[in-house]
Amino acid sequence: MGSSTATNLRVFLKNSILTFSQRFLNLILGTAISIILARSLGREGVGVLTLTLLFSTLVVTFVNFGVPAASVYLLGSRQYHISEVVFSNLSISVMQSILGIIAGLIALFFFGDQILANIEHRYLFWVLLIIPLRLLNLNLRAIFQAISDFRAFNLTAITGMLFTLPALIALYFCHSFTILNVIFVNILAQLFTFILVLILLRGYVSHLKIALTLNMAYLKDSVGYGLKVYITSIFTFFNYKQDRFILNVYLTPASVGVYNVGANLSEKLWMLSHSVSMVLFPKIASLENDERQRRWITPFIARHVFTGTAIAAAILYVLAPFLIGFFYGQEFIEAADVLRIILPGVVALTVSRLIANDIAGRGHPGINTILSIIMVIINLTANIIFIPRMGIRGAALASTVSYSFNALLRLVIYCHIAQVSWLDIFLLKRSDLQEWRRLAAQLRQHSSNR
Repeated sequence: MGSSTATNLRVFLKNSILTFSQRFLNLILGTAISIILARSLGREGVGVLTLTLLFSTLVVTFVNFGVPAASVYLLGSRQYHISEVVFSNLSISVMQSILGIIAGLIALFFFGDQILANIEHRYLFWVLLIIPLRLLNLNLRAIFQAISDFRAFNLTAITGMLFTLPALIALYFCHSFTILNVIFVNILAQLFTFILVLILLRGYVSHLKIALTLNMAYLKDSVGYGLKVYITSIFTFFNYKQDRFILNVYLTPASVGVYNVGANLSEKLWMLSHSVSMVLFPKIASLENDERQRRWITPFIARHVFTGTAIAAAILYVLAPFLIGFFYGQEFIEAADVLRIILPGVVALTVSRLIANDIAGRGHPGINTILSIIMVIINLTANIIFIPRMGIRGAALASTVSYSFNALLRLVIYCHIAQVSWLDIFLLKRSDLQEWRRLAAQLRQHSSNR
């Protein structure tokens, strides 16, 4: 590969490092928050809070219609200008919010006792206030990703946690640490993020230049592309989170609390792959006429991310009992077993995530949709079989089975579409070292010219 490849890789890595730095800070803040919650609320309290917040996430997932991903694709491929997208996404968010709150109320009145047994309804009603703010943040933050402003994108991703952590500490010292107060903190964190998003958007387009009309062509294209991604996002949500709801049905909120600690810690390993995939999606979309670059960059990134994640997983497997016992207490020690069982699936899904964004960036999100449906069916079936027999360990095993099968199917399809070998996805090459040396030389030259 020549200098153009090194230049592309330099820009790609710069954005990926920015995103990874945010994700790493997110990891630190998120872990600190989870430890405070575990120590303050206990097993059952963590389980109730997890299910309550998941309810709002479920509603948001159902009513976002893939608009964030469509915004990234349509802006990233330069089909629309940012001034057209800002107001359109604001208008769409308002419509989605109305629909979301109505849907949430209907779900609570007619199905609340079935899907959210043992959860006080007052928590679920209050958490509905998060829905409009989350939709606004999702749809507007996608603009930063589309235009590759990963500084703004990453800053707005950690704003909520930067607000939440000191707020929870204040609740702790004021002896006001209750589930309801934690929900209020989450609402205020989303509001704080929304204000910052609006401030940062003004750096690209002032309110005087925003097209104050809903662009119907954009709406049509957004819905057309977004619906394909939307189906995928729904099934992806169920694949990652349905085990919490099923555990609550078969067992108790306390079991959900323990399982959530182990599962969330294992999912921190997605930090690297998620950071890279967020940058990869718009990058692949922008390389529409350069298939050679497409076929090179995804395998190159995938094999390095896979190697790094596998090493981190091995270390985490060994340290799991110590880390959970030390930070969360013996009350949550069973989460170590959950963590260990789910790790192989998490590593497998690392590659699957990257490949999925490459496929979506090529304009084929429907493939991901089909695979997500298959993944949910396998996960649901495995959960129903394993949870009654193995409890929270059964939920972890179900996740590993579905994650691994999904990764295998997606790998086969991607290798066929991109015409690359699966070995290129997993095995490091000698030529990679030359590429890193070329990149380092270019970085030195770039620094000396500044």
